[in-house]
Amino acid sequence: MYRRAQMAAAALGLGLLVTGCVTNDSGQTAHVGSKDSGQIAAQDTQGSQSRNNPQPDTSAPETETQPKDDRLAIACGQNIEEGKVGEAYLGAPCEEHTDCETGFCYDGKFMGWEGGFKFCTFACGGCSTGSTPACADFDVIDGPSYKCIRLPSCHVDEHPVREFCVPGCQGSNGMENCNDWFGSGTYQVCEIPKTNDCGGIGASKACFVPEP
Repeated sequence: MYRRAQMAAAALGLGLLVTGCVTNDSGQTAHVGSKDSGQIAAQDTQGSQSRNNPQPDTSAPETETQPKDDRLAIACGQNIEEGKVGEAYLGAPCEEHTDCETGFCYDGKFMGWEGGFKFCTFACGGCSTGSTPACADFDVIDGPSYKCIRLPSCHVDEHPVREFCVPGCQGSNGMENCNDWFGSGTYQVCEIPKTNDCGGIGASKACFVPEP
């Protein structure tokens, strides 16, 4: 009888020892209520909060850099200064700035309509620094002479160049001259340039392709 009581007491004590221990996520074991178990519980709480509440991304978002519009600077002679020029003279059709002796190929709304084309020209106003050559400085002996055209505000276009040189033509043989200078069919008329929005622009006739 006494032996059975001792064994029961021993079993009860072992049960208390077993139930008085805890094992955390990392495999560490500590007694409930002890100083170590409080530290482990705090560590587990911090780890759980970190997993459930990730820190926001405070890095600055990437921004796209807009390309610089340097068409006005080029029209004012930048490419001439840098030697980036071609052989096509003012008024001739072009695709790139470097096709032109002026270093500038105009690609705005004026003459950009159906039947028209991009053409070599040079700014005759609107330049921010220094003095620009006059259109007459580009005149060709036995070839075209040039006039400055200034687009009025009624001509809506975001192109920064609004004052530029065009090939002038005069007299009854004006259209014949346009064909001789630039090739037959390149220009369609010799008349005062005009647009549907503004009507006539300027007072001098020029080789021109009318707006449809």
